[in-house]
Amino acid sequence: MHEASDVARNSKCDVTLRVICDSDGESPGFAEIARDHTTQKLLADSQLRLISQLEDRDAKRTQQLETTAQELERKNGEIAGYLSVISAQRQEKEVILREVYHRVKNNLQVVESLLKMKSRSLADATARGAIDTSIQRIRVMGMVHEHLYQMPDLGGVSLAAYLRGLIDGAVAAHPRKTGQTQFELDVEEIPLALDVAIPFGLLVNELLSNCFEHGLPNCSAGKIHVSVRRTSNGVRMVIKDDGIGLPKGFDPVRNETTGLKLAIGLAHQLGGTLKFTSSPGCQVEADFARMAGRLKSESHGIGQRMVAGAHPLLPIQYQA
Repeated sequence: MHEASDVARNSKCDVTLRVICDSDGESPGFAEIARDHTTQKLLADSQLRLISQLEDRDAKRTQQLETTAQELERKNGEIAGYLSVISAQRQEKEVILREVYHRVKNNLQVVESLLKMKSRSLADATARGAIDTSIQRIRVMGMVHEHLYQMPDLGGVSLAAYLRGLIDGAVAAHPRKTGQTQFELDVEEIPLALDVAIPFGLLVNELLSNCFEHGLPNCSAGKIHVSVRRTSNGVRMVIKDDGIGLPKGFDPVRNETTGLKLAIGLAHQLGGTLKFTSSPGCQVEADFARMAGRLKSESHGIGQRMVAGAHPLLPIQYQA
């Protein structure tokens, strides 16, 4: 009885009395309807507890997110500091590297000057010619380093500007040809890395010298065509003249001249083989497969900066 009384005291309910009428309109009695509010209160309390739990969980998650955001901000600050240090170190290394290229170029010029002094003191024409050839090869190597430290970045040498220097140097080494030789150029702008530019420049120098000395030895005027184009396997180079052509029975493998041996070796270094034809004049062509990987590693932006820089593309007709 006591338990029932407690439940009754703790329970809350509404009592509604309704009048019951018969068919004659008389009211014989009342009907009592009770509505218990205990279940509704428990449900409301449960909802309030759930809302409180959700608010606590959201507060914890918000605190965790704020902590995570602060940690990310701290790490971003550290990364920005590291990037600043790396950028400063890179700039310092570029300055040092440019200085190295500049000093190498100056040292090669000193060697060139010493050889010139020695050449002037020689009475033997053959000895002077050998030294003059060496001077021209040293000038080609110095030209690469000169172009490198002058470029906006150190990614490579501009092929067009490099070829201009090679042609001018070859003509300067053969003063009798000044104003008599016309160059037809079909040159694609290609960035050349240092380890590619030096053997390529030496090879072009040897082939141009052969054009002047053997292809056009006594002609009053001549024409030299130079083509350098990308291919699916690398780079194709063609150099030809309209001179007297190759001697009968010419075999590059059996030829004992130093210049031709050097040219063949440089072509192999670039992953190609020189092919000589005569119809008329002399034509030399080669596909350099080992230049493909070097070219793919160069970014497209380097080539664009070369074109837009201080070294314009060579014209189709170039009068040496």
